[in-house]
Amino acid sequence: MSTNAERRVPPPRAPWIVPLILALLIALLVLGVIFGPRIKDALSTSSSTATPVPTGTAVVVTATPPAGTPGTPAATSSANNAAVLPSATPANGVGVVTPLPNTTPPATVVGLQLGMIARPQHDVAALQQQVDSGNQQYAFYLDPRAVVQNNLPHYGFTQGFQIVSPAPSPTPTPGKGVDGRPLVKFVVEYQSHTYNVAVAQPGRQGPKGIWLIVSILPPQQPPR
Repeated sequence: MSTNAERRVPPPRAPWIVPLILALLIALLVLGVIFGPRIKDALSTSSSTATPVPTGTAVVVTATPPAGTPGTPAATSSANNAAVLPSATPANGVGVVTPLPNTTPPATVVGLQLGMIARPQHDVAALQQQVDSGNQQYAFYLDPRAVVQNNLPHYGFTQGFQIVSPAPSPTPTPGKGVDGRPLVKFVVEYQSHTYNVAVAQPGRQGPKGIWLIVSILPPQQPPR
């Protein structure tokens, strides 16, 4: 018996493998040279045009509100909207006061209507009907802040004003007036003086009920 171990001879390599690998490496190198700068530029452009993250800065509200996005309450913030009460100077510039029941009336301020702000019930019902019918010009009546923004000039605040509080976001939680109606209180600065403006739901309550200004008082007399 032979003591010499048998030698295993490996199978011969296919002659085309090495050239194929070299060809692939060369192709990848060429593609990198050609398209590398373009990919880098595309990534740089995408980074530079990214939308910045909002900072949550409060928006100043004036007596000339900006136009909004169609389909939203702010969309009706326009001087051309028939649903917005026209700007006015009550009592020919003298100023008027309608005291709230069982309260001392505030002092008269030239050009402003203060105290209780009343609307006839049929007027309230007509406004609610317009909202219920989907008339977008009246949609802002579902937003108490938008009601102040749009309709306060009707009571003499015609020279630009700022809503000091509450902040635009988050939406304030309504309280309750003395009559049980949902009520939101706003502090408004006008010509270096502050006023309390109360907005309530005089008819239907809840997310589908309209809001109206119900009182405008100096800060020493809280809205009711």
